[in-house]
Amino acid sequence: MGTSFVGIDEKGFWMRDGLLCMWLRLVAVQIRCGANGDDPLTRLRNEWMYQSQIELNGLVSVDLETIAGNDVAEDELCDAIRRVMTCMRALGAEISVETQNLLGVHGWSVPVKTSRFIEIGEAFLDLIHGRITSTAHNTDFMPGCRP
Repeated sequence: MGTSFVGIDEKGFWMRDGLLCMWLRLVAVQIRCGANGDDPLTRLRNEWMYQSQIELNGLVSVDLETIAGNDVAEDELCDAIRRVMTCMRALGAEISVETQNLLGVHGWSVPVKTSRFIEIGEAFLDLIHGRITSTAHNTDFMPGCRP
């Protein structure tokens, strides 16, 4: 399984592509935005839906730069991330394979711990709020990889 860098202005972290694609799908369905694709958040949501279904090893593009500095888009994205984290806490310990298939995220044959996605959500919020200082040269922290 490949890894892709998630960053804004060279700051960020690496993630396993499978977890990243599932995360993008989960957040994308929670983003409240338009349908016509004209605004940056709608384009980001649509791209995340696409990225989450194709999972190109090592080439998953999160493209947070498209909304960086846009307070409205950043706020809505952070709200969507918090909604996913709230759902994860209520879901229990794991996301079943059946639920993963229902989401249209394929390639998984085992349940995934919800705690992994809560950690990913916290990392995304930290990145958006400028609290991540690592760069692509650092692999010490990979959200969602802890057992």
